Amino acid sequence: MTSSRWRRAIRWVPAAALAAILITIGNSGPAPATARPVAAVAPFPQGTMMRAIQDRGQLVVGVKFDSPPFGFKDPRTEEVIGFDADAARAVGEALGVAVRFVETTSSNRIPFLRNGRVDIVFATMTITRDRAKIVQFSDPYYVAPGRTLIKRGNAEIRGVQDLNGKRVCLTVGSTFGANVRKFAPRAQLREVDGYSACAQLLDVNAVDAVVSEDVSLIGMILQNSDFELVGPGFTEEPFGAAMANGHPEWQRFVNGVLASMKSDGSWKRSYDKWIGSQTRSAATPPSGTLTELLAKEGSP
Repeated sequence: MTSSRWRRAIRWVPAAALAAILITIGNSGPAPATARPVAAVAPFPQGTMMRAIQDRGQLVVGVKFDSPPFGFKDPRTEEVIGFDADAARAVGEALGVAVRFVETTSSNRIPFLRNGRVDIVFATMTITRDRAKIVQFSDPYYVAPGRTLIKRGNAEIRGVQDLNGKRVCLTVGSTFGANVRKFAPRAQLREVDGYSACAQLLDVNAVDAVVSEDVSLIGMILQNSDFELVGPGFTEEPFGAAMANGHPEWQRFVNGVLASMKSDGSWKRSYDKWIGSQTRSAATPPSGTLTELLAKEGSP
């Protein structure tokens, strides 16, 4: 099947079916089983977040369910899959506990952390200085360029600089509102709860463009061949795992797990499985630390 025929065949595929397509793209092998064996891990010291999770026997992770290829559901098993899910499971394995995923959106990620509903968030969450005052982040585990998505053939929009006066969709709680304003201060921003809502609005011409990370926008293109990306990346979005404040040992532990993923090849394997076929972004993990990133953001 040619690329164009394949895309037409999956236009507005139901969410569950799209997950199956992404599995096929990223991995021709069988889908992972819902129940996964958990290897025994020595208990951590009392009073640490790691020990509290071990005593509970379960790591509770906030992840997006509509953000392929980072967080999605396997229609055959109802298992959450994707790059974020892989990273979360690596943390669970290092603790020796099962992982339970809780669906999150851009707007409720921080509230879920602060009210204790989840232990950690892996949900395409951009690290910023303002957010780092409210929650503690891991070191960055992925960097995605911000891009602009339009309906194919819209000659008026060829990049973010053309969004002045245009209706632009983005998710509630994302960083892209401020980023768009830098390039197009007169853009008419419309915030919705999830990526699927933006895709539907763009399809019926209720908005002129969607702005987000390139990998999220590519997920929309897989569902609708009338969509296309335009313009170069206009911002870099460093993703970090977010945790509630007050447990620096938890932050150090998660950083250790992510560092191991970057060095032992598991980060690259997850990238190749979920992301490599969807974007031309570099297939190398970010090497900087959270401290270095925040210092750079705060510099003139």
